[in-house]
Amino acid sequence: MPTDPEQYEWRWTVDGKQVAVLPGNEQPERIATVERFTVSLIQDAVRAMTNLQARTGYSKVDIINRALQIYEFMDLNQREGATFYIRPANVDRDKWQQIHFVG
Repeated sequence: MPTDPEQYEWRWTVDGKQVAVLPGNEQPERIATVERFTVSLIQDAVRAMTNLQARTGYSKVDIINRALQIYEFMDLNQREGATFYIRPANVDRDKWQQIHFVG
């Protein structure tokens, strides 16, 4: 299924929700519900978006969707007591760095 909003036709349902429909698709059970947002990014976030697009080839929509899902997973687990660590590639195998979320 395409993730680029420009590939969809935007319509309103009878209950007032905006939905994306693939062009030529009229069957209600095949309508993908989406929500549109307008987001203002700070300069560091714009730089990160540009870098991620260049490295991955993903669209802005894909990057934001992935980022939100990762953040939600990490936030939920951190609130339940989990601790996250990362081991940079150029560091000894036993030297892990803790990831801290401020919130």
